[in-house]
Amino acid sequence: MTLRTPEVRVPRHTPEPRSLWHDRGFALLEALVAAWMVAIGLMGLAALQLTGPKHQDSAEKRAQASLLADDMIERMRMNRVAEQAGRYDTGLAAGSRDCGPATCSATPIERSDLCQWKQQLRCLLPGGDGAIRPVEEIALS
Repeated sequence: MTLRTPEVRVPRHTPEPRSLWHDRGFALLEALVAAWMVAIGLMGLAALQLTGPKHQDSAEKRAQASLLADDMIERMRMNRVAEQAGRYDTGLAAGSRDCGPATCSATPIERSDLCQWKQQLRCLLPGGDGAIRPVEEIALS
């Protein structure tokens, strides 16, 4: 006698089409994330636009100060005798730094150069003033 095992039939499970209930709200979530990322990018761009002019003004003032220093160096090169005698040495002004009309004497030339230079510093730079000091020794390493 042979035993026969009954045949068991397992019904095939066919997947149901995805229900709309599973995907509901996913597109809204994607839209919110995209809007959030765009908002962060726009805030960064706005911050860049606000700080740009401040940095531009600072760079402009540094360039102006560099040009004025170069101007004074050239004046000193043109009058090397007075420069080597220390007649261009000056300190910072103790008084007001207003940009008013300056009366610079024409003689001696180093006084005229210093007066004109200090006037340009006061008028072109905020709180502008300058000092010229002799350098005793330069050590390079």
